[in-house]
Amino acid sequence: MSATVNVKRNVIYNVLGGVWSIALNLVLVRVQLQTLGAEAYGLISFGQTLMLMNTLFDFGLSTTLIRSLAAEREKALSFVRSAAALYWLCALLIGALIFFAAEPLASEWLRLEQVAPSEAIAALRLWAVAIAFNHLMYLYVALLSGAQRLDLLNAVKALYISLYQGGGALLLLATGELLGFMLWNALTSVAGAAIYAIATRRAWRDLLSLPRLALSALRPMLKQMLSVYGTVILSLILIQVDRLFISRLLPLTQLGFYNTAFIIIQGIGTLQGFLSTALLPVLARDHGVADQEAFARHMRRLLQVMLYAIAPLVFACVAFGRELLLLWTTPEAAEGAFRAMALLALGSLLNTISAADYTAAAATANADVIVRVNLWLTAPYVGLMYALILALGIEGAALTWVGLNFVYLFTQQPAVHRRLFGVYRVSWAARNAAPFVLLNGLIFGAARLLYGATPHATPIVSLIFIAAALALSLIACAALLDAELRRVGIRALQRAALRPRRSAL
Repeated sequence: MSATVNVKRNVIYNVLGGVWSIALNLVLVRVQLQTLGAEAYGLISFGQTLMLMNTLFDFGLSTTLIRSLAAEREKALSFVRSAAALYWLCALLIGALIFFAAEPLASEWLRLEQVAPSEAIAALRLWAVAIAFNHLMYLYVALLSGAQRLDLLNAVKALYISLYQGGGALLLLATGELLGFMLWNALTSVAGAAIYAIATRRAWRDLLSLPRLALSALRPMLKQMLSVYGTVILSLILIQVDRLFISRLLPLTQLGFYNTAFIIIQGIGTLQGFLSTALLPVLARDHGVADQEAFARHMRRLLQVMLYAIAPLVFACVAFGRELLLLWTTPEAAEGAFRAMALLALGSLLNTISAADYTAAAATANADVIVRVNLWLTAPYVGLMYALILALGIEGAALTWVGLNFVYLFTQQPAVHRRLFGVYRVSWAARNAAPFVLLNGLIFGAARLLYGATPHATPIVSLIFIAAALALSLIACAALLDAELRRVGIRALQRAALRPRRSAL
């Protein structure tokens, strides 16, 4: 199967699986806010922040597994068995750490006002079980991605998400109990790990052979793992420190508001992840066969497609964030979250512009470039985050995120390009990114002005303006895409239009 067909197939499977996940997550968050309230939802959000332990104990294995399996599948099997053994050991360690830390976290770290400390401790201990088994899921996701079985991966992901989020929402509607939901979270995590393991064995029996730790298998990959791990650790600090500081410095209700805003932006950012994951094996193969022209072409198209999909959603959140939150959540959550959401959305857009560079660096074992840049930026970022949260609350955290991603355009992006291509041209961002940003800014700015001038404007009415702006953006921005991408899109639309006619015949 050609690389182009693989990319199209991977993107389609990722998008289909992701859209279902995002939709169910939005439903679940709405139910959580309505049945449990902002503080209990903040406690759930804190548990999700503790999921960072999974990344901390990944050691760069997941990215290295994907890259190794995509490049040399048969030779990677001994490394797969050793990686699996490490994942199992770390899952046990993560669960034990969080379980025994639950009491000091609830009594010393969190600022509880309505949730009883005993209830918070029990919830965190149930989170420990869930997080441990989620760590094992990371292993199976990496194996299925490296084996290019994204069809099976997304089918399993949809099943697990339906079980956890869909079942959790129904349980909350029936009982409204925090601990009942947390028990469901733990049980479905155990079931999810089992389902992923079965799917991995079905995809490729050798991938799920008995885990066996062998240092000789890990040693050749150690440099790649440490390079990726350095990037992961720094990214972990940069992405998660906002919620850690908010949970410590502000009432837990504020973490609930911040996470409400973050969920929307995370959903948008997930689209970025779908596309990057689909292209990472292709970029790794281009690099492996030294096809520099194909590598640069795929990298450019990745950036354009990400901006085509993400920029209109970002500007919808900036221009109509309060109205969207009123339709989705409670008035209290909408009022508390909409300003932070607008800022987080702008930061996400800037992050998207740098995302193709991050993916290219990971695919070519050049993640050390990202590490060096982030080493310089981490300390100032953490200090500024702390100061602005104290001064501005959750809006300060979001503003710091915008600043970080703006700085990336002048640090990370040039560094990656110089490593991969020997030179950095400012025209890369100006040609491939700026037109999407400017055009969407104009379209959604005009939509907001027209909405503001509408008599009796309501959140329901805002949906008309949002839909019109989204449609106009997708039509207008298609002209900014690479010619081959436009042809692929036109052929896809033609096939979609012809399919109903053929069915009728």
